[in-house]
Amino acid sequence: PVSKYLPEFKTLWIEKKTNDPNVRTLVKAKNTLTIRMVMNHTGGFPFEISPKRPSIKGGGWSGGAPLRQTAMIAATSPLLFEPGTKVAYSNTGIDIGAAIVEVVTGKYWEDFLQERVLTPLGMKSSTFWPTDKQLATQVEMYHLTDKGPQYRSFNGMQQRPYNDRSRVFASAGAGLWTTAKDQLKFY
Repeated sequence: PVSKYLPEFKTLWIEKKTNDPNVRTLVKAKNTLTIRMVMNHTGGFPFEISPKRPSIKGGGWSGGAPLRQTAMIAATSPLLFEPGTKVAYSNTGIDIGAAIVEVVTGKYWEDFLQERVLTPLGMKSSTFWPTDKQLATQVEMYHLTDKGPQYRSFNGMQQRPYNDRSRVFASAGAGLWTTAKDQLKFY
């Protein structure tokens, strides 16, 4: 059970749909949330919780909140469905998994990832906080329109400035910057 490591997940609530959009009904979840459920996207969590949605100032994959705070917010937010009964891709669930890693290891996710994955594989260009030099080589994204390819900003889900450690938080669901060479090392 997730609650073995994160007690705030002991009691969870599900938002029950009603015919009246002004009425919000919550029912207590019956199933115990497991680590497997948060990691295989069957925990009932939305893709992102409210502080990490890009519509929220400071939100996005790498903005909003540190992992333990993200997990606490997720534990107090209504689930979309009964844990273990459906699949919905969820960065929130993956972040809860990383929060468990932090509790079990006593290390921040980014330090654990550096120690156990990035350094052993020689992935020297992978980080949650790219340098200005690394940002100068990023691949720009384009959107295809009737007028042809149109430039657009790199990624609206990423918190700017990308390398500001006071505003950008490590996430297990997204936000790790890398190069093709480092990605090849991972593969």
